[in-house]
Amino acid sequence: MKIKHLVYLRRISQALFLLLFVFFLMESRLPGAVFQDYSREIAGPTDIRLNYPVTLFFDMDPLTWLSTTLSTHRWLAGAGWALAVTGLTLFLGRFFCGFICPTGAIRRISGKEKITGPIRIGSAFVDRGRCLPWTGNGACIVCEEVCPTSPKAVVFREADVEGFGAERLRLKQPYVNLRQCVGCGICQNKCPIKGTPAIRVIAAGETRSPKNQILLI
Repeated sequence: MKIKHLVYLRRISQALFLLLFVFFLMESRLPGAVFQDYSREIAGPTDIRLNYPVTLFFDMDPLTWLSTTLSTHRWLAGAGWALAVTGLTLFLGRFFCGFICPTGAIRRISGKEKITGPIRIGSAFVDRGRCLPWTGNGACIVCEEVCPTSPKAVVFREADVEGFGAERLRLKQPYVNLRQCVGCGICQNKCPIKGTPAIRVIAAGETRSPKNQILLI
């Protein structure tokens, strides 16, 4: 199957699952009698479960099945659906995620993409107007220390910076190697600058969008 045909198939599948989600949302309501006298209905034999199409969806969710089984100490009748989904995932991977997600946020990554280069979810950039070494307010090496890539995507270049007053400081100023950065966001999360971090991640450079790139080659 050609890539173009696969894209159209995925879009159709996403639209159908979006409609299915809306249908489940409309059907997710308890019987009206429950709201009239909740305590009496709970104590009595009345079935207060959701409608069948919705319960079937929950039966297929392995996490819901497992948590319910552990909390109730009972083997649920719909366990077969959850076990089937788990088995398919173990042998085939989560191939269905990209076809189910209605927003297109999840895309299948080919083996070639995994081998040829790192999978990026964005790119980090240094805001020199807020970074301590760049503004001459002091030394800081946090972003380089927490960078998880190997080799590091955040590198330093020593520079003589004019501090406040007559002093001159020898500081390590951070740069981002865009070929190594995967956009994980750890540097942004650990940046000690209060408020807006001095290093932030943007969507540009993400693997899933060939048009939204920073590097030209």
